[in-house]
Amino acid sequence: MKTSALTITLLLTVACSSEPGRGRLPGQDVNAATSSGGAPANGSGGSSTNNSGGVTAFKTGGALGLSAGGGAGNTGGGGGRAIGGANSAAGGTTMSGGPNTAGTSAGGATNVGGAMGQPVSGDPGAALNGQRWETTSNAPQDAQGACIYTDKTVQVGGTPGAIYNVMLRFRGVLEGKEYTGGTAQGDPVGSAPVSCEVPVPGFHDSVQFYTGGMGDPNSSWSNYNLVGFTVSAPMQTYYLNALMLCTPDDTVFPIDYTATVQIAGGATVHLTQTDPNCNAIPNAVGFVLPGMTPPISVPGVASNSTGEVGQFAQMDVVSVTQ
Repeated sequence: MKTSALTITLLLTVACSSEPGRGRLPGQDVNAATSSGGAPANGSGGSSTNNSGGVTAFKTGGALGLSAGGGAGNTGGGGGRAIGGANSAAGGTTMSGGPNTAGTSAGGATNVGGAMGQPVSGDPGAALNGQRWETTSNAPQDAQGACIYTDKTVQVGGTPGAIYNVMLRFRGVLEGKEYTGGTAQGDPVGSAPVSCEVPVPGFHDSVQFYTGGMGDPNSSWSNYNLVGFTVSAPMQTYYLNALMLCTPDDTVFPIDYTATVQIAGGATVHLTQTDPNCNAIPNAVGFVLPGMTPPISVPGVASNSTGEVGQFAQMDVVSVTQ
């Protein structure tokens, strides 16, 4: 049985903007991102609006109320994404092109074996292929009042106890959250640029993969959605929507990246998505990066199945090796 250390392979293709600074998008009222005390108003309290038509900022205490049709996923070609395409069916931005991720086909087939190691018999990652996270306006709540958008467990195959390196591809549209105690994959370590209003190579307006830790309870982003999964063996938790150094708040972002995690044969994988204040940022006007047209869709990935302009993410298995 191989017990090599966790290996992470990450390819990020995310939307970057030269305009927004962390915490505020151009065109949004400053009050939409700050409270009367100067801290970002992501907790409870009064509502705030942006300048795109008075939409209530979803993380400042406003009621959840955006629900609209459209946003259906573009089921066209594979690959990653590039910003700027128009989704003719829904009027939203479509992501197309981008990275070529070996092993992923339009049907989400698993590519067994490859350069990472020895081939694996069977298909240990089959249960993970196509698993999804989605927001909905009718989610159940836990004892603390947080909405539970996704809560499900799947079991992987393979030889019990054998350790597999599973390369996963994540695509979708998510809001960001600040995590602590773990490791971010992709964003440079160090101080933020002098101003996030000015583009700096290596600093991004998006979200990224994060290994270990938990949602930061002391962050001004503590009311944002936690999106991730926990592997029972080797025990580890991973998150899909960690902040980068210039990530603006009250915004949703298209994601398309790969990450490699270790999973033992027979282990369980628990998918979770929770929202402390039940106000998910909508995939709608006023809540996307400049230059993008909502609702954002992702080729080959269905949009939110509820028919709402909500968030969604899909996990597909690229390869499994031992």
